[in-house]
Amino acid sequence: MIPKKILLFSLPFEPLTKSGAVKRAKALLDTPAPSLIFTPNTTILAQSLREPRLASLLRRADLLLP
Repeated sequence: MIPKKILLFSLPFEPLTKSGAVKRAKALLDTPAPSLIFTPNTTILAQSLREPRLASLLRRADLLLP
């Protein structure tokens, strides 16, 4: 079960533990389609507020972790 996402700076982060994040990443690796996984830091978060294209890319991630 995927937990409900938490919005931070209008970006949908998944509130997972380290082991939960590893399990979720492994599950994405087992799918035939490519996946986007991001772990944006504070600089990238601030930049996403100024650059809509970056924010859009981060919102499309299959897994967005703090």
